[in-house]
Amino acid sequence: MNNNHPDPAEIAALDEDLLSVEEAAELRQHLAQCTGCAEVHADLLVLRQELRDLPVPSIPDDVAARIDAALAAEATSARPAAPPTV
Repeated sequence: MNNNHPDPAEIAALDEDLLSVEEAAELRQHLAQCTGCAEVHADLLVLRQELRDLPVPSIPDDVAARIDAALAAEATSARPAAPPTV
C-alpha cells in the first residue's frame, strides 16, 4: 500500500487471486472503509467485464498461412542430421 492506500495493480490482484489470504483480507477491509479505493475496485471490475465482452479478433487467412509456412520451414531446417554410420 502507498500512503495507506493500495495502488490499482494491487486492487486488481485481489480479483485475480494473486494476493495471500492475509493480504486479501487486509485489502478487503480497506475497500470496505475507503470509498475512493472501493470506486477504483468497482471501475476495475467494470473494465474487466467490458474486456471480456469484446469480440475475439480473428486472424486473417493470409497471416495464418504465413505462420503455418514459417513453422513448416523451421521444422524442416531444424531436423537433426542423421547419425553417422559405422
